[in-house]
Amino acid sequence: MGGNNIFHAQLSIKNKPIVLVSYSIAFVLAALLVIWLNLSWRPDVPTPSTDSGFYAYYGKAILQGQIPYRDLWDNKPPLGYYLNALALLIFGKSLWGIWWSGIVWILGCTVLIFIVLRKLMGNTTAWIASALFLVALMNPELFEGGNMMEVYSLAPQIGIIGVTSLFFTRHRKSWFAALAGILTACAFLIKQPSIVLGCSAVLLMILSPLSELKIRQAFKIGLGFVFGFAGLVAVVSVYWLWAGALGQFIDGALLQGFSYIGGQESHLREYFFYNLVNVLPNLYIGKLYFIALLSGGAFLLEKFYQFWIKPVLRERLSVIEWCLLIVLFLFPMVAKNVSPNSYVGKFWIITIFSFGLYILIKYYRSKSRPIFHQVFSPVEWIWLIAMISLPLEVLMASLGGRYFGHYFITMLPAVTVAVAYPIWKVTLVSRESLKTKGGLVRNSIYVVLMITILVWGVASFVYDTPPAVYTKNIAGIVKGQIWLNDLEQYIIQTTNPDDEVLVWHIHLGINFITDRRAPSRFLFPLNLFIPASEQNTKLEQYVDELEENPPELIVIQKVSSLALPFVDEPVDQLCNTYCTPEFEQALNVPQIRQEWLRFQQFFVTHYDLDVKIYDWIVFRKQQ
Repeated sequence: MGGNNIFHAQLSIKNKPIVLVSYSIAFVLAALLVIWLNLSWRPDVPTPSTDSGFYAYYGKAILQGQIPYRDLWDNKPPLGYYLNALALLIFGKSLWGIWWSGIVWILGCTVLIFIVLRKLMGNTTAWIASALFLVALMNPELFEGGNMMEVYSLAPQIGIIGVTSLFFTRHRKSWFAALAGILTACAFLIKQPSIVLGCSAVLLMILSPLSELKIRQAFKIGLGFVFGFAGLVAVVSVYWLWAGALGQFIDGALLQGFSYIGGQESHLREYFFYNLVNVLPNLYIGKLYFIALLSGGAFLLEKFYQFWIKPVLRERLSVIEWCLLIVLFLFPMVAKNVSPNSYVGKFWIITIFSFGLYILIKYYRSKSRPIFHQVFSPVEWIWLIAMISLPLEVLMASLGGRYFGHYFITMLPAVTVAVAYPIWKVTLVSRESLKTKGGLVRNSIYVVLMITILVWGVASFVYDTPPAVYTKNIAGIVKGQIWLNDLEQYIIQTTNPDDEVLVWHIHLGINFITDRRAPSRFLFPLNLFIPASEQNTKLEQYVDELEENPPELIVIQKVSSLALPFVDEPVDQLCNTYCTPEFEQALNVPQIRQEWLRFQQFFVTHYDLDVKIYDWIVFRKQQ
């Protein structure tokens, strides 16, 4: 026995250089692949840049000594902006700096998810799943040029998966929950909706000991998570307390960060179902999302039948129970006849929920009920966390009532884990498991799912491949040249470096590229009108800042893609066609309307039409 152990140890030592070389080659190939897929967004070729340019300007302003929320106001948390500042500091204060830092971040996230999945599911599954993660992220419908807060939030989310796997494999220590809380806080401080995976993780962390009636352990786990989350947020808040801007930080990052939800009225249910039915299925990631749901359905049916429903059905039902089940089955049909104009789906939901409650009661009254941690392996616990996160991720992506592809980037870690599970199951298939009819059917389902996933991966990679215009001069990525459009060239040629330029849009990339400062700390004009209430004084402060220091140029998009009008038109004609709901509601508030008229008077008094470039109109300050 000892001789065999020595032999295997020696063999392992001899193989280490080979393994190291193999991983090094794989890392280099992965880096080249990330660079290749990013060629579609290289700065020396015309590429769309909206949010990315906004964040880059914000990061550059931080490097110039400005403090978020005090000197620069936005309703997003601060960590993503500081990551932008760090990227510009390391890689250079240009679009190329953002581009190269994005490559490093994406490569790092891909390697991180490989490490986590390799520890959890083995080499084969990790290789395939991490490749799927990369091609899903680089899909143009989602990536949209990169440098998005959702991309930065991937790293802490992947970290949550890793920490949670350690929790379920190392005696469920509460300090793992605290670490998960810290990582969830990191995700929250990058983009608020990114907390879904962390919340799902702590939910199942608590449920695991509760299934064994270990209430004290469950309480310690929950407390550890809250301590980790709140502790990091509190530590970060100390910086703004020191800067004398704690109130602005709480208002912008924590309170109004959740106000960006499409107006005063709540239409979250409509937004959610519209996203689920109309938006997500038309995206490439949507197909992988629904494959993940299919694998989830197969797994849960198997587990519930094997460990809960089957034991319950073995027990003899009483007459009352039979009558109850019959009533539950007939309830939707009877209710529909009684109330024909009502939505029949809600009656079936009541029936399904009631049946589930019945099974749960029978389960807890059963003398031989299984313990959760014996039913689910650590891999399956992590997989369940991912499955719980999937619908919640769509819900979070629906909060704003807007349907941008990059909103769905936050679901990628959960989707990757969800589709990795059937791949992992196939790698575990043995001849013995195929001898039984049930094993053959179950494994056949997972094989079909795996083939479908691989087909999706190949198709997505083909879709991600950069067009020829971006690949014909690959050497250009090391030359550092920047493509400037006509508007940006005009601004550089007709203004001085210390002149300020107001861009009435989210296109702060114009300010970043031309190196012209914005005149107000309120960078995104739509934020001026949120919330639509008398307490909102942001427009008043905005006009005060412009009157004190009028910008040299004002640049507007005549037909605003934001549906946000400008003061160059009479106030009664602003929304004749269409206005964004936030603006229209705000303009009905007397105080905000009065400040809008003051803004209009300031504009008419100080500015003349200068030039039209494409769909942009430039106004210049009167001399």
